[in-house]
Formats: sequence, C-alpha cells, structure tokens
Amino acid sequence: KIILFSMRKRFNFQQKQNTEIFTNLTLASLLFLFPLISNRTNYIYIKEILVFSTCAILILPHLLSKNKIHIQIYDIYIIIGIVYITSHINNWEKDTYTIISYLILFYSISKTKWNINILRLIISISTIHAVMSIVNNYTMPLIGIMGNSGITGIYLAITYPIGFYLLLNSNTIHKIIFGILLLPIILTIFLTDSRNGILSVLTCSILIYCNNSNSFIEYIKKINLKQSIIFAPIIILLSIFSLYNLINHRKDSVDGRILIYKITTNMIFNRPISGFGYNTFYSIYPEYQMTYFKKNPDSKYIKFADNTKYGFNEILQIGAEYGIIGIILTFVFTIYLFTIKNEKNKFIVSPVKYTILSIFLLSLFSYPLRRVETLLTITTFTGILASFDKRFLLSFNRTHHKLIIISLAICYFEIINTTINRNYAYTIWQQSKKASKPDKEKLLIYNSIEDKLKYDTLFLYDYAVILSNCNKNEESNIYFEKVLKHMNTSFIWILKGNNYKNTNNFNNAQNCYIHAFKMVPNRIFPLYQLMLLYKEYDKKNEMIKTAKLIKDFKIKIPSYTTLKIKEEANEIISIYNK
Repeated sequence: KIILFSMRKRFNFQQKQNTEIFTNLTLASLLFLFPLISNRTNYIYIKEILVFSTCAILILPHLLSKNKIHIQIYDIYIIIGIVYITSHINNWEKDTYTIISYLILFYSISKTKWNINILRLIISISTIHAVMSIVNNYTMPLIGIMGNSGITGIYLAITYPIGFYLLLNSNTIHKIIFGILLLPIILTIFLTDSRNGILSVLTCSILIYCNNSNSFIEYIKKINLKQSIIFAPIIILLSIFSLYNLINHRKDSVDGRILIYKITTNMIFNRPISGFGYNTFYSIYPEYQMTYFKKNPDSKYIKFADNTKYGFNEILQIGAEYGIIGIILTFVFTIYLFTIKNEKNKFIVSPVKYTILSIFLLSLFSYPLRRVETLLTITTFTGILASFDKRFLLSFNRTHHKLIIISLAICYFEIINTTINRNYAYTIWQQSKKASKPDKEKLLIYNSIEDKLKYDTLFLYDYAVILSNCNKNEESNIYFEKVLKHMNTSFIWILKGNNYKNTNNFNNAQNCYIHAFKMVPNRIFPLYQLMLLYKEYDKKNEMIKTAKLIKDFKIKIPSYTTLKIKEEANEIISIYNK
C-alpha cells in the first residue's frame, strides 16, 4: 500500500508538472506568434483562431478536472463586458471579435495554475521581440515589431518590470541572465523614442528597487533628519527637471494631447453617467473638436487639430465612452487586483502587480487598451494575477460543468466558423482590390461579400468609394454614413460632398465641405473643394472669398499639392477680383 501510494503520488506530481509545462508553452506560443502575424493579409484572422484555440486548450483541463467551479468578481466583469458589447452591435468593428476572444482568454488564464516559469518565458519572448525590432525594423525612431514605435515601446515597457524584479530577486547567475535579457528591451524602448515607455520604466525601476533592495532599505533606515533635509530637495528637483525635459522632448505632441484632453473632458461633461457607448470615441470626438474651435476660433491649439482616433488617456476615453460608471468599474477592478495576497506565490504575484502599475502609468498618456497587440499582453498579466486570487463569490457543482463545456464548445465552433467565413470574404476583397478590374466588376464582388464584412470599416469605406466611381453617388453616401459611425474624418466628409456635387445637390455639398473644414481647421483641402464648388456653380463672391482664405492660409505641413492649391487660388483672385 505504501509503495502504491508513493507511486500514485509521484505520478500525480509528474502529471501536474507536465500540465504546467504544457499550459506555459501554450500561452507563451500565443504571445510569441501574435505580433509576428501580419495585419496586412488574411492572416489577421489567424490571430482570432489562435486566441480562441489557446482559450480552449487552457480551460478544458480546468473544467474536466475540478469538482466545483468557483465564481469570482472577474467572472462577473466578463459577463458584463460580453453582454454590453453584444448589446451595442451597431458599434462593432472587425477588432470586436478579437476583444470578445480576449475576455474569454482572460477567463481561461484566470482559471489556470501558473508558476514562475511563465514569467521567465514572457521576459524571454519580449527580449526576442526587442532584438527582432532592432534587426528587422531599424528606423529612427524605431518602428519595431508592432509596426508602430509607440506601441512597441508600450508593449516592452509593460513586460519590463517582470525582468527587473526577477533580476533583483535571483542568485548571481540568474542576475546575469536577466540582466542580459533586459538590455535589448531597454535599448529598444529608448530607440522607439516612447516617452511613456521611458517614464514607466524609470518609475517602475525606482519602486521595484526601493521595495526589493535590502541594502537600500537599510541605508534609508540609517538616514537622519539632517541628511533628509539635504537630499530630499535635490532628489525632488532632479525628478522635476527630468520629467520636464521628458515631457517637452516633443512639445507639439504634448500640446496636441492637451487639446485632446480638453475636448474629451467636454465629452464626459455632456454624458457623465454612461458615456456615448462602446467604440464611439472616433465618431463622436471630431464633432466635439469642431464645437470647441467654433467657441475658440483663435485658439493656439488649431494647428494641433487632427482626425483623432484615440484619447491618449485611457481614463478619459473610458469616461467618454462609458461615463463615470465605466471609470468606477475600472478602478474597482484595478484595486481588486492590487489587493490580491498570496505569500506562497509572492515571486509571481509581486512582479505581475508591477506590470499592472506600468499599464496604469502608460494609460495616463497613451492608449494601450485600444490596440489588440498591447491588449493581449494586458489580458495575459491581469489573468495570471487573477489566477492567484482565492476570494470566491459562489460555486457550482460538477453538474453545471457539462452545461458550461457544451456552451463553450458551441460558442467556440460558432466563432471559428464565423472567422473562417470572414477570412474567405476578406481574401476575396483584398484580391479584387489589388486586381486591375473595372470598378463595375469589383462592385459585383463587393456586393457578394458585404454581409460577411459588414463590421470591417475599411471594407465599407472601400465599398463606398467603388459605388461613387460607378456613379451610384446616393448609395455611396449611405455607406459613407455607416463609415462615419466608426471613423469620422474630414476626408470622408469631403468624399460625401463630392457625391452630392455629382448629383447637383449644391447645398449638401457645400455643407459637407464646410463641415470637413471646421472639424480640422488646419487642413486646406476642404477649402479647395469648396472653392471649386463655387466656381462650378458660378458663385463668384463666395469663390473669391474662399480663394482669399486659401491665399492667407497657414499650411501645417507644406507640400507640392498645397503649393499648387495656393497658386490656383491666387490665379482665381487675379482673374475674378477686378
């Protein structure tokens, strides 16, 4: 009996180890492969299949092996998130499927057991990505593996605290290993010129070092009042000086964000409780920007206006889209994560908490929750941290396991089927888009795949353009209206104006061009279209007035096109202004 018990115990231990290795490698594979899959081809849909497959692999062992399923506060958040998103289906776009898959991935990760090896794997993957960013994508600033310098910097800044914490809490050999792993990450962050990434790295480094360096803690204890009076002001002044130089490194960028914060705050004040709804920022913000400049026509921020997609502050953007309710729910979720206590797994829980701090810091000046690349990393770390929380709200017995497994299986196969169909339609769209076919032939193809790509904003935009090229101007504007619900830019208003002009609808064309100019008042092209409209309809006075505006217009970024526009305006003034 003793021998059998010992063998069974050894077998269970070996099985547990094998399961942990398998789950670690599964999640690590997802994190490694996801950024490498190109966004410019139909492989984009492989990302969704990859995430859902990872979910299935991680969650099935948990559901099959447990006698009870424990419900935590995080599970309530997942249900709220899925219900909220599905109830706002009109605001969906192609990334919505990925976001839903992340909610399920979070659930899968939070129900899986993790060990320190997953953190070692993650920091190793980040190092590989950093090296690949330097070797394969070298530019100044460094664009990196994510195809965007800011996003690459943010991604690496989120994972950095893991490596630094492990470096301080390891033996000499491991310190050397983690030091080597961190060097490419730090170098890449600085090469991306990401101020948010640099600020996060510096802040987390100081806090981790202060909390985990015994020599530093002992030194602090020995400091007397006189030394404190001398050193404290010096440290404060150096910190303020460093922060000031970091912020003013690209002053125009800072002023642009101040404008965005002002306008986003106005949005929150108008809808303070529940906000404008899921995925509405890009469609609503430009209208508020137009109102802001209408009230402040001489604002110094006019030259920083743009077709803004992100709020560059996650708290403000959450407030604009989900109101105070959304902000409160976010803070409760974050605080709940920070209050997780697990001394047994301190060396996993503590470094992951620092990554949550890094995410918070990055969220103050950037948009890590808006890009699927960084959102995957955030989902991973929050899920790992939640897996060590032992606070349960209620439990279900084994009878309910089957229902959950069946529900997840149906959901999984339905999503995979939908993804494959969208992938097929996406491939056809891209092939026909690149092919040298007549627009009428392309239109027939677009008609056949429209239903499968109805949440892809870029497809709807392309569809509207093809309709316009085929002289279906009224139908084209119907699709431009759909696009504006997700991507409200001045250029789309110009295209709408062109459609109205082609159908001899002068008033609506004029309104569209004026609207486009007021949205982004530092762009000259809407004025140019307005001038041409007045010329075509022989509105001499309005034409000359607009031409003078173009003549005196201060160009944000001079180019050959803007030079020719000004020349044409000057020619009109010289001919007609007599």
